[in-house]
This record gives sequence, C-alpha cells and structure tokens, in this order.
Amino acid sequence: MVEVKLYGFDRDWVHPHAGEVRKILYRQWNDRLHNDHNWHFFFEGDHLAIRCSQMKGKAVRDDLLGQGFAVEEIVIQDYEENINVTKRYLDSFLKMFNAFSTMAIQLDHDDFMDVLERINHCFLNMLSDRDEIKDNFKVHGDKSEMDRGMGWEGLAIQNVALQRLWFGGWLRGKYYGHNLAKEYYGKQEN
Repeated sequence: MVEVKLYGFDRDWVHPHAGEVRKILYRQWNDRLHNDHNWHFFFEGDHLAIRCSQMKGKAVRDDLLGQGFAVEEIVIQDYEENINVTKRYLDSFLKMFNAFSTMAIQLDHDDFMDVLERINHCFLNMLSDRDEIKDNFKVHGDKSEMDRGMGWEGLAIQNVALQRLWFGGWLRGKYYGHNLAKEYYGKQEN
C-alpha cells in the first residue's frame, strides 16, 4: 500500500485550494482509484493522506504534481495501523475506510445527517443480540422492547459523542499549546 500525502493545509484545515479538495479526491477516484478496493483517505495533521495500491499511488502522485500540488509519496511495504482496535479488525476496517471514503466524496451535504444516522443505526442494530454490549447502556423504566432497543443505541451514540468532544478539546489544547488545567486552575496537566 502507498500513502500519497497532499500538503498545504493550515491549522483549521483550510487549503489554498479550499473547496477543491473534494473535487480532487473525486477525480482521483473516478479516473484511477474506483477499482482499488483498499483505497481510502484521511485528513491527518498537516496533510491529506490518500492510501491505495502502489501502482495507483504513483499515478495519483504524478497527477497531483502535474497540477502543482505539494505532494510526497510514502511506500508502505506492510500496512501498519497504529490504533489497536483497527489492527484487530484491519480487513473489516479497510473495507469500511474504502466505502466511507467513496461515500464521503459523493455525498450531497443535505444527506449528511441521514447517512450518519444510518451508519450508526445499522452497526448498532447488528449488535442487538449482544447483551454484554447493550448492558453498558441500560434504558430504565417501563419501556417497550422497541424503546429499549432504540434507547441503548442513542445512549451508545451519546457516549461516543461525549468522548469525541472531550478528546477534541484535549487535542486542540495540545495542538495550540494550551494547557487548560494550568491556565484555569494553576495545575499541570498529567
């Protein structure tokens, strides 16, 4: 697998070609990546990472260089994922990364919330028989089976949302050099 890195973003993910990134990704997918079932992209720190087969990666890099973009090609002999849960289910995640990347470049902005809801509901629905998971998200009171089913889904999604908000705030503080614990409470963050 190859990672082609597109540089030039500022801290707020603004690129000199703002509004063009989706068009660039769509063109790469349409012209050369649509048959590569492992291709996907992520916004990573200071660059956009486009991951694909080595042969396709060279074509992507050459095309972007020809358009005047600052790019770097990194050849990854053995794809090494750095997140443990992704490592455990790498084959499944690669399929999801591919499907989500393709959907992201084709998605009409008016459909965003509906698609996000379907992604979450479908996965959680498939776990409906897993009491060891559902028991972490108890819905209390006299509820119908449907209410309990939808309730645990909502609680699970809420839990993820709160964790992302916390992590985003912590990460933003690190990125911009702020230590909120020190600034507000005079304490050093652990």
